[in-house]
Amino acid sequence: MSMCVLVIDDSKTVRLTIETTLTEAGYAAIAAANGSEGVRLWQEARPDLVITDIMMPERDGIETIMEIRRSCAQAKILAMTGFCHTGSVDFAEMLRRLGADDVLIKPFGPEVLLAKVDRLISLDPVALTAA
Repeated sequence: MSMCVLVIDDSKTVRLTIETTLTEAGYAAIAAANGSEGVRLWQEARPDLVITDIMMPERDGIETIMEIRRSCAQAKILAMTGFCHTGSVDFAEMLRRLGADDVLIKPFGPEVLLAKVDRLISLDPVALTAA
């Protein structure tokens, strides 16, 4: 059975690109256009990994991460953002503190995406919560 990845991004192009990359690598992929739809799909499908954009309408990625984390501490979450540093704030580190297991900085190539997905999927959920 294929590992299932939920992709949440308001950009149709980004969603389709990630879905195609994941599918070609042997993963099953489902997608949502915003955080509200993403949380609903996560509750229904309980995918092995969630990849979520941060800046989205309706429910942003931070709210989405926190909602999923509240329901399941062991959920594996990969955040995507175009921001890395804003002044003295390390945005990637902030996302980790808010519940993301790892962060993808946009733009990224398929090899970077798959390396992070493969690593997170292979990790024991207990190891993630201890890290």
